[in-house]
Amino acid sequence: MTTPLLPEDYLGLMNPLWSVRELRGRVEAVRRETADAATLVIRPGWGWTGHLPGQYVRVGVEIGGVLHWRTYSLTSPAGRQAGHISITVKAIPGGRVSRHLVYRTTPGTLLRLGVAQGEFVLTDPVPPRLLFWTAGSGITPVMGMLRTLAARGAMPDVVLVHSAPTRRM
Repeated sequence: MTTPLLPEDYLGLMNPLWSVRELRGRVEAVRRETADAATLVIRPGWGWTGHLPGQYVRVGVEIGGVLHWRTYSLTSPAGRQAGHISITVKAIPGGRVSRHLVYRTTPGTLLRLGVAQGEFVLTDPVPPRLLFWTAGSGITPVMGMLRTLAARGAMPDVVLVHSAPTRRM
């Protein structure tokens, strides 16, 4: 009845986030964090099942006609806060995907997404005291954990020790 097109093709014409074959997300905002880092606020499409604080997501971006996949920690609070998730990306010198996401991605860009994964998550129940020891980009899953605790209004006694190569970073 829909040959040569499939129902999926018509759904994609109405709204690209309504794919039944693959999970997609639309970049809603790009917030500059530093000269070489940005937070991408993404509205995930149909099929996003949420995430636990500390998990990561695979992100697929098309560059020059080639689909590239990378993983990024979710830095937004767990749960569907206003239907958005966020990742914070640092442009790595020579990094094709990270540089593209930080410098060339604009609101409205469609990305492919994987489901949230990872076992480094905030425990339930949350301990009364937490110590986070991070370095470099290792702070990003902790950002998601701390934002989740803040959103719940249940911040325990937390100490965060972070190491960076310079004071600016």
